[in-house]
Amino acid sequence: AKLIEEIGYDAVYVSGGVMANDLGFPDIGLTTLQDVSTRSYLISRVTNLPTIVDIDTGFRSCKETIETFEQFGIAAVHLEDQIERKRCGHLDNKELITTEAMVKKIKECVSAKKDENFKIIARSDAKSVEGIDKMIDRCKAYIDAGAEIVFPEALENEKDFSFKLHQRSKLVAKYIESVAINPINKETSVLKLKINGENPGKSIDFLRLKLIFIESIVIFQDINQY
Repeated sequence: AKLIEEIGYDAVYVSGGVMANDLGFPDIGLTTLQDVSTRSYLISRVTNLPTIVDIDTGFRSCKETIETFEQFGIAAVHLEDQIERKRCGHLDNKELITTEAMVKKIKECVSAKKDENFKIIARSDAKSVEGIDKMIDRCKAYIDAGAEIVFPEALENEKDFSFKLHQRSKLVAKYIESVAINPINKETSVLKLKINGENPGKSIDFLRLKLIFIESIVIFQDINQY
């Protein structure tokens, strides 16, 4: 976290996969609220940057989870729409909960938070399971439920972004703008790139050009690789 701040990044991201591996687990939903919240607190307290934390599927109680992370000074968390025994977002054979069940979880998160600056991010793993159209439908429902940021997981390469997402980015951006009452806090699309050896600088330039309608957060995981 100190190195990330020193380099000049805007935020610290605590990855669920990295957290699980650090604890000696595979990334299949074995970590607990105590595991992740304690480590996240220790990370966030050494930097002035906002810290975003992956809370997997909510650790059984979204209310308790949000209250804990908010108390620990975390800036935002992201919740995913997989079943409780989830899998890393880039693995096969993921299983999803229904849109309605995820909406209920998001509403529980929103109701539990007390700080208006604490952000709820809704991640959807539906692209590789149901297809990108269903994923977009889910993201729209998640915004309606109160998520302030949406996170489409496992968009894999430039072709994926330029064809499948960019063709529909106008729709997503229009939808986002239509529910953004406060222009300062308008909805944001979070795009997590799996670089696969490509120059991350090129990917950033591409996103700025192709996703001009969407305010984006680009998360670089495993920063040491670059």
